[in-house]
Parts: sequence; C-alpha cells; structure tokens
Amino acid sequence: MAVAAALVVWGLPWVSGVGWGEIGRVLRAVPPAHAIGFQALMLAALGGYAITLAASLPGLSWPRALVLNLAGSAVSKVAPGGGAVGLAATFGIARSWGHRTEAVATSALVTGVWNLLARIAVPLLALGLLWADGLGLPGSLVGPLRVTSIVLTVVLALLVAALASDRVARALRLAGVRRRTLAVVRARWPVLTLGLAIMLGIQWVLFHLVMRDVGVTLPLVPLFAGYAVGRLASAVGVTPGGIGLTEVATTGALVAWGADPAAASAGAVLFAVVTNLMEVPIGGLAWLWWAVDPTGARRGGIAGTDDATGDVSG
Repeated sequence: MAVAAALVVWGLPWVSGVGWGEIGRVLRAVPPAHAIGFQALMLAALGGYAITLAASLPGLSWPRALVLNLAGSAVSKVAPGGGAVGLAATFGIARSWGHRTEAVATSALVTGVWNLLARIAVPLLALGLLWADGLGLPGSLVGPLRVTSIVLTVVLALLVAALASDRVARALRLAGVRRRTLAVVRARWPVLTLGLAIMLGIQWVLFHLVMRDVGVTLPLVPLFAGYAVGRLASAVGVTPGGIGLTEVATTGALVAWGADPAAASAGAVLFAVVTNLMEVPIGGLAWLWWAVDPTGARRGGIAGTDDATGDVSG
C-alpha cells in the first residue's frame, strides 16, 4: 500500500509532468452527478463479473456471487497481501455457505485463468487496432509491457498445460483440481466468458466517459489502447489491485499518444477511485450482508453440486 501511495503521489506527477494542483483543478470540474453515474456503471460491471463467478461455482446464486466478489475485492484493496487475503476471504465466505473446499478452489482456478486470458486478450486487441490505425506503442512502454506480457503468458501456459495434460497436473499435484476444472469449463465456458466480457465492456465505456469528462480528446483507438495498458498493469500483483502502477502506466500511455497531461492524470485518478477505492465501503456493506446470516445457504442446501465431490451436475 505504501508503494501504491508513492506511485500515485510522486510517480503520477513525474510521469505526466504536472503537479497535483493542476490535476486537482481538473478533478474539481467534474460534476458530482457524473461521478455518481460513473459509480453506478462500475456496480453494473461488478454485476457482470458476478455472472462469471456464479458460473464457476455450481450452486452459487448471482446475488451471493455479487456479495462474494464485493467482499473479497474490498479485502484485497486494504489488507496486506492484497489478492491472497481476498482469496482467503472468498474461501471463508463460500465455505460458510456450504460450498466444499474443492469446489471453491476450482472456482478460484477457473476465474483466475479467465482473468489472465482477458488481461492478455485486451492488450492484443489494442495492438491490432493500433497497427491497423498506423500507430505504435510509445518507446517508454515497450519494455515494461513486454516483461508483464511474458510473465502473464508463462503463468497462463503453466495453468493451461496442467489442464491439458494429466501428466503435468500430477507433477504439479493438481490432478483432482484438473478433473473438476475441466468439468466446469466444458459445461459453462460460454457463461464464464459472457460475464467477463460484460465487465470489461462496461469498464471500457466507463473509462471512455471518464476521460471525455476530464478533457482527454484522443481518438478511440489510442484511448482504448490506454485502457488496455491499464488492464494489463492491474494484473501485476506488486500493489493491491495494481493501484499506482495502473494509474502511472495509463497516464504515461495517454500522454505519449498526445493527451493533455493534467487531463490524463485526472482521468486515471478518477477511474481508479471509481473502480477501486469505492469498492471498500461497498464491500463493507457486502460483509455486513453476509454477517447477518453467514450460514443461511447451508440450511437451504447448495443446488447443482454433488455432496461428495462438489462436481457439476446437470
């Protein structure tokens, strides 16, 4: 969190070349009603991801998937350890609802693979659009993006190899997880993909509206490329949720493609507030919702799973 704060407070002005006075002036010009609308869009994006989460864990309803996502995300934004602590919270809540540990582990692996695929697919799409538009990547971003892409590709390749090969799965002690994961993917891959596509699509619309509101007037292709750079940077686990890294990378990309530095910085900050910081109080409400009746699902039973294995049925 200290690294994230340092990147935002000192790194952002260094990359953009403008101080916080100018950035603040742009932010103050954003109408409060627009900020509320942005937050509503982000909630819709989280609702889209709840579709993916519910599909990855048989028996998990969409409302509970939304609660699970909000609560886990809130913890990952504030706790030391970030995503690891958020994953532990997700396990705890899902287990209290009666889901078996094996099923929750499978859900974590499936959603992790789908998220990695998205983090790689969105930048690849942006590169294709840039190439078709006769544009290229700024020189300052080539090295960091290459390293990040290689790391994510290696991780994804290991996961895919474990799923594709029974021998690799046994070597990694993932044979049981492989069987359950393949069952979920074969039965539900369209819904898994749909939910993630809805989330990323709404986030792109939100990014576009935020940037237009603060005065970034780039054409759609470089603007989408700036969004893609931010999504790729958010996958780097150095800071909780990629906070700091995402804003610096996004601002650097937009400025390199000709955006006003103060507007680009303000847009990156506002987008971060809407997509990250506001998840904390909303996630707190999700924790409260769960705390009121933490074992309610257990009494009602978990539909769609086998009591002995947690595998998909029907």
